[in-house]
Amino acid sequence: MKKTLLFGLFAGVATMGMAQKNVGTARLLEPMRNDGSRAIDTVYMSSLDTGSPAVYGVVDNGGYILGTNTYGDKAKAQQFLLDGPAGATEILFWFGAKAANSGSPTSVVNCNLYALDGPGETTSGASNFAPGTVLATVPLNIADIDTSSTLVFTSALFPNTVYVGTEFAAGFDFSTLATEDSIALVSTTDGEVQFGEFTWEKWSDDDWYTLPAAGWGSGAFDVDCFIFVVIDDEAVGVGENTSMNNSRLSFLNGNISNGTVLLSYDVVEAGRMSLVVHNSNGQVVAEEAFGAQGVGNYNYTLSTEGWAAGNYYVTIKNNGRPLTKKMSVR
Repeated sequence: MKKTLLFGLFAGVATMGMAQKNVGTARLLEPMRNDGSRAIDTVYMSSLDTGSPAVYGVVDNGGYILGTNTYGDKAKAQQFLLDGPAGATEILFWFGAKAANSGSPTSVVNCNLYALDGPGETTSGASNFAPGTVLATVPLNIADIDTSSTLVFTSALFPNTVYVGTEFAAGFDFSTLATEDSIALVSTTDGEVQFGEFTWEKWSDDDWYTLPAAGWGSGAFDVDCFIFVVIDDEAVGVGENTSMNNSRLSFLNGNISNGTVLLSYDVVEAGRMSLVVHNSNGQVVAEEAFGAQGVGNYNYTLSTEGWAAGNYYVTIKNNGRPLTKKMSVR
């Protein structure tokens, strides 16, 4: 699906250089809302407001740094940190170049939301805060991806809101493209990022590396991707009759606790189930591993004795896929 942004984000197109194609000058993206009753907005890296958009190619390797290449990359992702928990409804990508030569209906780019629970490498060493569990995916055939000179975003719209919490990544996996096809994403030029090491790439060894850790170019190659995530910050939980990420979660005696809370959760699809509770500062205050559980309804008593008054976030996970609801302790 392609989506033209009517309010205008970028202007100007420059010519191809040896290492990069400049594709415009950034301006502020206006908020996106679907109606007056829901808090729908877009999130993106602040460096995109003033950065110089470019498509980076690696001439001697015949490929793209932010896309397909001959040195075995499989995926790219941008990391996001939010002030509060939210759900994601859509990812908007600015793809700047492609070659769709195969004509194959199975030559697809998979647009993914990732939990930050995987192993990776940063300039400081090993990390367990890299893109990991795929929370949701939308496949796009390369023929449907628009790379025209006027700004047209390619949209990956999820059938349902996907809970992403406060920390997640969004990106695209191109390992299923036909060998005759190639794709490249627009990024800022080197050195324009506001926060370092928020852009990731997945190598042929199936590990993730930040671009500075990968050591591209003469320097760290610290860039941000033009990836925009449409979020709903009211979608901390879902309705009682709706499932998300293979689970349902409800409070049997209300979500205000004076000592204990009775939880009821439905396993919609069998999997390894677990529970974790975070306080409003993101700290884990309780964890429980339930192990493999079949389809059905289960109850759990959560003790909040000794907890400070405030808001907490109760997350039930099915094979790592989360569903979270807000709870208050008084």
